[in-house]
Amino acid sequence: MKRKLLSLILGIFILSGCKFNTGVKKDPRTNLSIANTGLSYNTYVLSVNNEPLQKAIIKQGEKISLQFFDVKGFKEESGRVYPGISLVVTNEQGEEVSANTDLLAHTSKEGVSPIDAQTLSASFVPGTPQIVAGGKYSIHIRIWDKKQDGEITADMPFEVAKNVTPGMKIIAAGLTADAAFITSAAGRVQNNEVKLGGQIGIDFVGLKGFTVKDGKVFPGARISIYGKDGKLKHKTKNLFARMKEGITPADAQSRLSMSINLENERLKGDESEWHFKVWDTKTDAEIEAVVVLKLK
Repeated sequence: MKRKLLSLILGIFILSGCKFNTGVKKDPRTNLSIANTGLSYNTYVLSVNNEPLQKAIIKQGEKISLQFFDVKGFKEESGRVYPGISLVVTNEQGEEVSANTDLLAHTSKEGVSPIDAQTLSASFVPGTPQIVAGGKYSIHIRIWDKKQDGEITADMPFEVAKNVTPGMKIIAAGLTADAAFITSAAGRVQNNEVKLGGQIGIDFVGLKGFTVKDGKVFPGARISIYGKDGKLKHKTKNLFARMKEGITPADAQSRLSMSINLENERLKGDESEWHFKVWDTKTDAEIEAVVVLKLK
């Protein structure tokens, strides 16, 4: 199983006040539940991409992070303490889909200073084949003292949103996808505006329907751009032409990306209709995403 760190930056929630040596705290908006015994903390921050979390719905590719401040109570030995952090994600059936038993395993031998141990965090980025758009999961984080009893545990159910750029139309004919979103050099495109120049493209997540041959699938991809008048302004060749040996179905399902480096000044300041097509080179199955973008 691939292990990925979860980066919880799902909005910023700060719980302040006196330190909690033992207790349970719950955020009604996110259903984040924190319990501690033996170890204390003063505040915590829960966030997704540095934006306040309104509800526990996370998009694939977003970094979820949970950070604790002023953590104390670790047993000190020769000026060092020995914290551990685990992060596990489970599906609705309670099965593990992502797990890291100790994010601080590399410090187990020499430990860390008590000051460094006062700020501890765990993070995760949804996007593995086991974590699909539209799915419901739970994240479980545990901080513990490796030298004595004492722990902080955090649990939160969350849903993975279907990432589709606003106004995007998906035309599926044999191939299907769980999600698709436009990307640029600056990251995911949120408002359908991108700067001219640099990489502009699309990520398909959860692509299925390819014919499998000798354990591999063989996708093709093309980007076509049309002006307001419907005339073709730009069209690429097969962007996956070099993938002659194919890729595994799992790689195609995890994330399939295509992009171009566009410097065409004729498109600047004008809205254009972009067509992102993926097809199976072994059959006539295909999928196409159509969206209007404005280059600035």
